[in-house]
Amino acid sequence: MDLSPANYSDQEGFFSCGPTAASALACQVEAENLVRCITNAPGRSAISFTSDKAAEDAGAMPANEDALPIQVTLPEGVTCQPISHDHDQHFEDMFSWYSCDDGSELLTDKDITDTFAVEGETWTVQRSVDKGAPEEVAAETVTFAGS
Repeated sequence: MDLSPANYSDQEGFFSCGPTAASALACQVEAENLVRCITNAPGRSAISFTSDKAAEDAGAMPANEDALPIQVTLPEGVTCQPISHDHDQHFEDMFSWYSCDDGSELLTDKDITDTFAVEGETWTVQRSVDKGAPEEVAAETVTFAGS
């Protein structure tokens, strides 16, 4: 198992082990060789397994300076979380790598890293409701694994 810094954590010691499609979004060694991986942040779901290799390598895992939020909260308490694959059709062939609990989605021209525009402390997104034209919305909170 090859470990890499977690895409959804900006702290040392968090890692990804396996493809995003496996839904192990951010992992951490919790005790000896027990690994816990977040699979759904809003649902507070995780998987656990043992791995001697992860226990050996995770301590040297650097923080991911380009980490993306594992959860975003928009106005009115709408929460959005990353998805592993974008199979849907979206407004003007845009892409969505975050789905929201009210059925809306966060759109980007292509890459997940372009989902957010950050200026100072303000994170904005392009939110589409019912596959309509996106509107710029400021996130109320962005949450990273381990925060």
